[in-house]
Amino acid sequence: MSWSVTLAGETFTDANVAGTAYADEATGFPAILAAFAREAAFLKGLAATSATSLDPGTGAVTFTTHQDAGTVGLSPGMLVRVVSASDPTRMMVGTVAAFTGTTLDLDVTFANGTAAADWVITRPTGGSSLALDPAPALAADLDANGHSLVGALNLIVSALASLTNLRVSGGDEWREQDLGTVTAAVSGSPGNTSLQRLTLGADVDVGHAPPTSGYVYWKQWTVLQDATGGHTPIFRLQGGAVGAWPNDDEPDWAGQDPGVETTVVAKVGPGAVLKLYVGG
Repeated sequence: MSWSVTLAGETFTDANVAGTAYADEATGFPAILAAFAREAAFLKGLAATSATSLDPGTGAVTFTTHQDAGTVGLSPGMLVRVVSASDPTRMMVGTVAAFTGTTLDLDVTFANGTAAADWVITRPTGGSSLALDPAPALAADLDANGHSLVGALNLIVSALASLTNLRVSGGDEWREQDLGTVTAAVSGSPGNTSLQRLTLGADVDVGHAPPTSGYVYWKQWTVLQDATGGHTPIFRLQGGAVGAWPNDDEPDWAGQDPGVETTVVAKVGPGAVLKLYVGG
């Protein structure tokens, strides 16, 4: 089912969380959480937005806001953070000098990055420690209590990755992620679910990220030929060598009929060694 939602000026659809896209920090689930936090701040009158085009700089800076001063709780002397919605490395930190109508005057004490015109202005309640907390790398802003979301988002993403690998019943059932029909390269990593399913719509590369030093991870791929058949998946290390089939049991992919299903188990070991086996 298709859907879309707009949070803090950013529109998200089902494509943002489909397959492995949900883990993308800039456009997936972490970005949705960050936008939700900004939206919550707007609803509580703790934030404003502005399309004023300017270079981040210190001293007196003036914004024309989309919100009227009467609806936003930004009063003279308050510490605020100004961040580009599309690039949080473009930012300013300062205090409110005046806010009348839609004209917001700031006295900026810290600035970083280049020109932008998509500013999110937030009011923290955490005091001056904000100046020591640069813009998080996950395109996040502050929550309504003035706390950085970067740690919380990392925790949530890690928890989701772990939950997808948990047993989902009291027996031997495990959650399998279906990537659908693929016609371009796909990838696996220790962070996503151990059971992956895909339908081959073309010859594609199936990449594997190296494990953490000293560790090993396993990935089970259920590979299904589409209505054409005869497509070949090439299992390899990401950007590297093709994996080895120690038992010489690599299927005759090109000879497979439409609808044929094959289970491949990939072992990614220390030293970025990829070994492949036909599963049960």
